[in-house]
Amino acid sequence: MQAPLFFRNFASWIGIFFLLFTGCTTQRSSSSSEVLDPYIPLSELKKRFRWEVYGKDGKVICRDSQNQIVFLPGKSYFISNSRTYSLSAPVYTLGGEVYIPRRFLRTYDKLRPVVFSPPAPTDSKAASSPSRRRLSPSVLPSVPLPSSLQPRAPLTKRWRYIVIHHSSTPSGNAEIFHRFHLRRGWQGLGYHFVIGNGTRSGDGEVEVGFRWRLQKSGAHAGNRRYNRHGIGICLVGNFQRTSPTPKQIYALSHLVAYLMLKYRIPLTHVLPHWRVRRGHTLCPGKKFPWSRFIRYVRASLAQYKMAIRHFGRVKKG
Repeated sequence: MQAPLFFRNFASWIGIFFLLFTGCTTQRSSSSSEVLDPYIPLSELKKRFRWEVYGKDGKVICRDSQNQIVFLPGKSYFISNSRTYSLSAPVYTLGGEVYIPRRFLRTYDKLRPVVFSPPAPTDSKAASSPSRRRLSPSVLPSVPLPSSLQPRAPLTKRWRYIVIHHSSTPSGNAEIFHRFHLRRGWQGLGYHFVIGNGTRSGDGEVEVGFRWRLQKSGAHAGNRRYNRHGIGICLVGNFQRTSPTPKQIYALSHLVAYLMLKYRIPLTHVLPHWRVRRGHTLCPGKKFPWSRFIRYVRASLAQYKMAIRHFGRVKKG
């Protein structure tokens, strides 16, 4: 009877021994808290990290408060800005609790992005608006995209392009543009998505237009082909005079990367408005950082593909 009990608890004893051994071998220059307690339980970091069960097979990942994948069980690295970094010690579970190396926190804080803060929650009145539904940029990187961005209507068209616009106004939101487009005799908001700049909506906040939810052609390109097959995304701001905010570029890059993967749109089909209406517009403006935006899209694609390798393909439609 003694042998089974010993082997049953062997893993727990090994874990405790590893904790003590790691504490005894910590360098003298480390703080006393690290020497005595080199690990911190995840339960003490609920405001910053959470474990999440993904898929039917019960795979588990860890996300930070900005919904970014941080690390996965059994891996010797963590993820920040779509790059991998070695962990100073393994993450493990003991007695139902997950323990993280304290040194990881110091390293992660140095590497984490500084523009990922989501805007304030949207009130119910705004969420029920017929022109759009709001979505915090902090949830965009999740795979798959939240149901609030999934089309209500079945996918009946082949999306081939993504067209980037600026509003050419210093402020605004989807509701304001919706009313303006109605006055022009259109059915309503001509874009599929609007990304705020912090004036009339959150900085980096994504507003989902009715044309996307109902899978309707856009009224944004001034070109029938690109209205029919192009997803229109408008960033609030006049980028002939000022640049978009970092949060706008961040939200845009993740949204574009997701749409590219979901609908198999190549990067060469992500276009500024002036490319589809040459000689008629400078949209999205000379101060739109196109090269930097494309780099961010590539980084976002890498992050999505890393998640897909671990958790499965993004389903179409």
